[in-house]
Amino acid sequence: MNRTSKLVMIGMLSALSVLLMFINPPVFADFLKLDLGDIPALIGTLLFGPLTGIAIEFLKNVIDFFIKGSPTGIPIGHIANFTAGVLFLLPVYFIYKKFNTNKGLIVACVVGTLAMTAFMVFLNYTYFLPAYAKAQGFDPMDMGELFSYMAGTIIPFNLLKGAIDSVVLYLLYPRLKSAVKRLPKSMAK
Repeated sequence: MNRTSKLVMIGMLSALSVLLMFINPPVFADFLKLDLGDIPALIGTLLFGPLTGIAIEFLKNVIDFFIKGSPTGIPIGHIANFTAGVLFLLPVYFIYKKFNTNKGLIVACVVGTLAMTAFMVFLNYTYFLPAYAKAQGFDPMDMGELFSYMAGTIIPFNLLKGAIDSVVLYLLYPRLKSAVKRLPKSMAK
């Protein structure tokens, strides 16, 4: 695929990612939303590499912030969304590239989901939830409340988000991969 075709495809994946971010129903809490916009970023990552996926995640969140804004006035949720997306797509990319099979994709998605969940628990505990509470003027949670919130909300949310993204990626990616391979030779390098 030539450079122009690749840029057009990346642009289309970015636009699709932004559009899919509008379909983000809240789950467990008003600010925890299932973001289907991660799927084009994952596809871009597997087709063109992790920098492409990171760029799509970044563009998706910047554009969404400028369109919708943030309830806190600062993009805490968008930074968390970007971070979660990157934490998911990096393990998926590196594991899938090593095995490059359907089973490898399943393993990559499971590891990506678990990595995203573990890191987001840590980041929510240390940064995102305290920053969100402060920006909204909420009283900070004590250790027991925070632990309970993590176990009952943050962990299940990230596991569900990773599972949904994984299933959709597993269903779409093999078809897209073969379609990209069938592009006319005039688009090939």
